[in-house]
Amino acid sequence: MTTPTKQQPSNISKKLLNSKRECVTEAISGLLCWNPGLATLDGFDNVVLRHDWNSPARRSKVSLLTGGGSGHEPCFSGFVGEGMVTCAVQGHIFAAPSAKSILAAIMALNWNKQGVLVLFNNYTGDRVNFGLAIEKARAKGVKIEIVINADDCALNDGWREVNRRGLAGIILLLKMVGYVIESGDPLEKVAEFARECVLDIATMGVSWSSCSFPGGGPLFELGADEMEIGLGWIFSIC
Repeated sequence: MTTPTKQQPSNISKKLLNSKRECVTEAISGLLCWNPGLATLDGFDNVVLRHDWNSPARRSKVSLLTGGGSGHEPCFSGFVGEGMVTCAVQGHIFAAPSAKSILAAIMALNWNKQGVLVLFNNYTGDRVNFGLAIEKARAKGVKIEIVINADDCALNDGWREVNRRGLAGIILLLKMVGYVIESGDPLEKVAEFARECVLDIATMGVSWSSCSFPGGGPLFELGADEMEIGLGWIFSIC
């Protein structure tokens, strides 16, 4: 009689997915089934809007657009709704959304000509792709204000928008800005309020273990008696 050999555990993190390629759009589809107050933009399954985004009640209201990489749920589509975000654009796992989808969202939100406040976290990919889309939208005459969340207090306060990443403070920021928008304030006043809020928000990322990409192993390892302080959005939220 032979003794069964004990298999070594794999370092691949287990996830229940139909497809790594389609996991984001499938997650959004599930979110819409669960929440009838949400919808997607025609032709863009990764652009999530509140269902009444272009209703007569919104004709005099500024639109609030946010977005970023997926894998940080419920951010960002989970923040779409009354009193918060008008529209969220999801990128793939830990990747910025494309400039094309961001531009499509901005142009759709411009239906009432009240302007769009674009608020996103301070990461290179997001700054590049949101920036490209905003430039193209402005060239088409869209009134836009930009606010970049940089609340990571683990990094040097000097050159805040260069060094500091955007972390979980964006949740409070979106809620406060959403409230001001519902009050009917114009775009310039909403943007001024948002920029003041950014300066008063600070977040410290802490992790006891690593996250992982679908189909991959942990991105780093920590001992049983270790913790990591000062992590970015990828590691501290997942």
